[in-house]
Amino acid sequence: MSQITSEYSVHPTQVGNWKHQLLDDGPKVFVERLNRQARDAAKTETELYEQIGRLKMELEWLKNKAASIPGGAPRHD
Repeated sequence: MSQITSEYSVHPTQVGNWKHQLLDDGPKVFVERLNRQARDAAKTETELYEQIGRLKMELEWLKNKAASIPGGAPRHD
């Protein structure tokens, strides 16, 4: 601790307070980070599935339109 206090010009009491705070709250900080990452991943997954659904609907619409045009592409399902 003395090396940190002298190297960064921080009072030893402050370094001790930071150490105790890290030991008390450290695990909670990392768990919250993991939870946030999981929520972000779930949100991204949901958005991607929604986009896939929209694109499938557009593709089916375009296939139907192309099939109804004389000389259009035949529909293959």
